[in-house]
Amino acid sequence: MEERHPRLWTWGEVKRHPHIEDWLCELQSRSPTTRLNALQIVGQFFAEVREWGWRDPPGEDLFLRTDVPKLPVRCPQALDRESDRRLTEALEAHPCVRCFALQLMRETGMRVGETLKLGMNAASRNREGHWELKVPPTKTQTERVIPLMPSARRVLEAIESRRGAQVPGERLPDRLVVDERGRLIPHWTLQRHIKKMACVAGLAHWQRVHLHQLRHTFASEMARAQMPLPSLMRLLGHRKPQMTMRYIELSTVDVRRAYEQAIQRLPLLEALKPVEIQHATVSAEGDRPVEQLRAVLAALERQRRDAPAGSPEAARLHPIVRRLQGLLRSLEKQP
Repeated sequence: MEERHPRLWTWGEVKRHPHIEDWLCELQSRSPTTRLNALQIVGQFFAEVREWGWRDPPGEDLFLRTDVPKLPVRCPQALDRESDRRLTEALEAHPCVRCFALQLMRETGMRVGETLKLGMNAASRNREGHWELKVPPTKTQTERVIPLMPSARRVLEAIESRRGAQVPGERLPDRLVVDERGRLIPHWTLQRHIKKMACVAGLAHWQRVHLHQLRHTFASEMARAQMPLPSLMRLLGHRKPQMTMRYIELSTVDVRRAYEQAIQRLPLLEALKPVEIQHATVSAEGDRPVEQLRAVLAALERQRRDAPAGSPEAARLHPIVRRLQGLLRSLEKQP
């Protein structure tokens, strides 16, 4: 901007046109993330200049909401079932606090920050006698409660038994996740450890296993089990359904299975024929709408019975037959 507009001496001389618009045109060649970061930095600087009371501050109408680029939506990458099984077996084969912390993240779907901030009294029984885990507020600044399955409860007990095992008698931090030497575990240590355990499990290097992938895998597993969206939102601690929908990820195995099932149904769809209703010759007394509706309903019911159970044809005819039956009953009640 300084090369194109060398006559600018104060921030108050900066205008939407042509100064900001020229700068935005130069940013078009950058990635959406880079453009967003640049807009945030410049916008925050201009806002602070006005707050500081500088002479000739920039105007407040320099940026529009449409200037903010839309970031690409990245689908969460959950581990496939085989990789998940192998990684779990590798973690269980190495009884240390780091492995137990990774297992707890996989069992509960917690973020790494939430896991490392758990207190000693985070797990407790509710009024019904079930174990629950109280998750401290981190990203969304809200607390939530996660039900604890027996496997997750065993992982918690393992962490409690191993924390500070090498320094008995010393005072430990008031956190649950403390290593054997009584020290807090930073998140970058867990990130390095999960990469190490992925190599031990024999996972391919291109998978690039990371900590948040455990949360993705947990959410995808709950979605496959047909957990309702509101319940999954509360379990993951999301405020908006859009965030939860990003975690309901379909693996390539699921997509291929659905694709193969659709391919198998194609011959059935091609074999479907329109409903053939034979108009029988009826007498003057039977030539009424009720009799005609009965003939149509009988033909549809025959075609539905002849269709294979669970086929698309049967599913398509079922609601039609139900509606026609209700219509027939209402017509028969009329005088």
